[in-house]
Amino acid sequence: MCMAHQTHYSIRFLARLIDILFIGALVSILNNSIEGIEYSLLICYIGYNLIVIIVQGNTLGKYSLSLTVETPKAGIAKTLALLSREILFYLFSPILVLNAVCSVPTALHDKIAGTEVIRNAK
Repeated sequence: MCMAHQTHYSIRFLARLIDILFIGALVSILNNSIEGIEYSLLICYIGYNLIVIIVQGNTLGKYSLSLTVETPKAGIAKTLALLSREILFYLFSPILVLNAVCSVPTALHDKIAGTEVIRNAK
C-alpha cells in the first residue's frame, strides 16, 4: 500500500533543479545542432513544465523523486488547476523563497490553485 506525504521545499527545489538541468542539456544540444535557431532556456523550461504537468502530473524531476502534483478536481477543472499552479509559480517566485525560509507547509501557488505536491512512499 502506498502512502502519500506532503513534501518539504528542499525536495521540491531538487526536483526543479533536475528539470532545469535536463532542459538546459536539451536546449544546449538543440542550439548546437540546428543552425539559425536559438532556443531560450526559460521559454523551453516553462513550456516543458506546463505541458508535462498537465499531461502527466509530474515532470522528470518530480518523477525521479517520487513526487506528484495532486488536486481533488477532475477533467477540465483539474487541467485548469494544474495550469494555474504553474503560472502562479512563475508570478510568485520571490514570495515562494520566503515561504521556504519560513517553512510554510503549503506553497502560495499550491494554495491558490488548490493543488498539493506529495511524495509517494512505498
